[in-house]
Amino acid sequence: MMEQLSRKADPEQTLVDVDADQIDAFYFFAPDEVLDQKMKMAADTRADQIAVFAVVVGEQADAVCSAGLE
Repeated sequence: MMEQLSRKADPEQTLVDVDADQIDAFYFFAPDEVLDQKMKMAADTRADQIAVFAVVVGEQADAVCSAGLE
């Protein structure tokens, strides 16, 4: 899924992989809530990012993502 989303991103922009520690700084899932996670960010000064999570329960993702919008 990450590769499909990355291909649809701005072709002029270089996206780089983000390691798990950095992902945790942006999204606050408890370790037992995440089955897998991938994230890419713009390599330049843009704040663009793509994040994909496989979570145990979908409502957990809704809660984490909603909290970031407050």
